[in-house]
Amino acid sequence: MTTVGVIKTYAASFARKGLGWILTVLDRSPQTAEKSVSLASKLGVDAVKFFVTMGGETERNDLEILWALTTVAEEYGMPVLAEMYPIKTEKNPDPLSAENIKKVSRIGAEYGADFIKTFYTGSVESFRTVVS
Repeated sequence: MTTVGVIKTYAASFARKGLGWILTVLDRSPQTAEKSVSLASKLGVDAVKFFVTMGGETERNDLEILWALTTVAEEYGMPVLAEMYPIKTEKNPDPLSAENIKKVSRIGAEYGADFIKTFYTGSVESFRTVVS
């Protein structure tokens, strides 16, 4: 998982080793989804990643961007990794609980993410509830 500059610099070296690339989308606007996925496709990356802050002031905008990315990426056949990051708020005093990680992961999937990156809940048993 990296940025455009690193991909441009090291793509040839990594390609020889058979390693894949996931482009981190840094644009923070739903209107740039097409541009981001198009660039990812031109660079030959294997997927795009978007960071979603859940519970904060940017949650709504982040989810709009994730939706835009997954919609455009589907047209390109490009998988999307959603990095779901819950934060502590008055309404959510325990953002890293298994129940909350399960909830934010489900939301990422519902918005079209092909796979999710999030926090480990601390035990195999509790994480099993997240992935089940």
